[in-house]
Amino acid sequence: MSRAQNVEALNELDFWTSACRAAPELPVDRAIDPRHATYGQTEGLTTLLSAEQTQALLTVVPQAYHSRINDALLTALSVALADWRATRGETGTAMLVDLEGHGREDLFARVDSSRTVGWFTTMFPVRLDAGQLDIKEVKVGGPAAGVALRRIKDHLRTVPHGGIGWGLLR
Repeated sequence: MSRAQNVEALNELDFWTSACRAAPELPVDRAIDPRHATYGQTEGLTTLLSAEQTQALLTVVPQAYHSRINDALLTALSVALADWRATRGETGTAMLVDLEGHGREDLFARVDSSRTVGWFTTMFPVRLDAGQLDIKEVKVGGPAAGVALRRIKDHLRTVPHGGIGWGLLR
């Protein structure tokens, strides 16, 4: 029996179905025809952090919140999108993003992947929702920032087996 057909993997089906149910569309500033859109029609946004800010992001935040760097980065994305939506008069705060993982989940007791090189790679959807927050308070690092980080961190911890089941069940 393959891993995708075993009971443990099949038990994840409800998780993945609910994560993707009624997934909100990402807002756009202008109409785009996805069949004819090109990379050249996209815009980018670059944000630079100072060495001190980077150091805090990599060390202080994870220690203070018992979190990982992805938790902080995905929280920032979630809050930024909620803020963008709010400036457009929209109320939604949820978003669905695809995350890529290393795929080295410890699923099989007798398989030792320690002598392999590289990633096996998993790709899976994650629904993020920092909830209704005081965005101004978040931007200055007030208590709302910690609330948002805890919400996103807690949600990311509910993803079973590092997301590998999504690909198996799909």
